[in-house]
Formats: sequence, C-alpha cells, structure tokens
Amino acid sequence: MLIWSPGTSGASAARDPCCRERRARGDVSDFEARRGRPGIAPERLLRALLLQCFYSVRSERQLMERLEFDLLFRWFVGLGVDDQVWDASVFSKNRDRMLAGEVAQRFLAELLASVAEWVPARICVLFDRQQDCAI
Repeated sequence: MLIWSPGTSGASAARDPCCRERRARGDVSDFEARRGRPGIAPERLLRALLLQCFYSVRSERQLMERLEFDLLFRWFVGLGVDDQVWDASVFSKNRDRMLAGEVAQRFLAELLASVAEWVPARICVLFDRQQDCAI
C-alpha cells in the first residue's frame, strides 16, 4: 500500500536546527556512512528504539514493517510520508554502533536530568533518590 503525497518532506530534516547543531558539534560523525547504505541519524534511531519499547515490537524487522505503514510511527521518528524506511539490517548495525559509543548514554542522562526537574518531590521515593528529595 502506497500513500500519495504532493511533495517530499525529506528537505525538512535538513532545515532542522537541532540536527544541524548536533552535526556541527560532531555528535553524529561516527554514524555517517563511508560507503554502502547511508547511516541513520542517532536522534531518529533513538526515537525508533523508544517506539519499539513503548509498543512492544519484538524485532527490528517488525519495527521496520510498522514504520512502513503506521503514520504515527513515521511522524514520531521524523520520517515523511514519501521517505523510505530503513532496512532492518542497517537499523541493527546502526543500533549496535550507537550503543557501543556514548550517544545513547548521554541521551538517557539528559532525559533523566530533565525528568528529575519536573518530578514532584514525593515521587522521588519511587526512583530511590530519597537523599535528593525534600519531602
């Protein structure tokens, strides 16, 4: 099943200031393909992995099938309607490369730090951070 759209939205990723900022800092240089199929940007890879966890998708191949047809998944990951979904083997290799580096750890550390600012003090007990909470 193909969905028709009047234009391509792939150019919007190039205009994304967050992507440009990360590329300027060199955070994604390890993920650029030297030859063969192009790599997957780490922010898209992390979003796809979050969807895999949240929706209990059992394998990367099933995740790629879901990305092919589910517009909500495509929107969350940052793929346009006309953009091609990655191959499952490319996704797995990029995932392994990302987890071997520090990108995923930095992302999760920043995520937990931002959540800690917004979590009420009483909920800190659930995270076993009683010394940091003023109840």
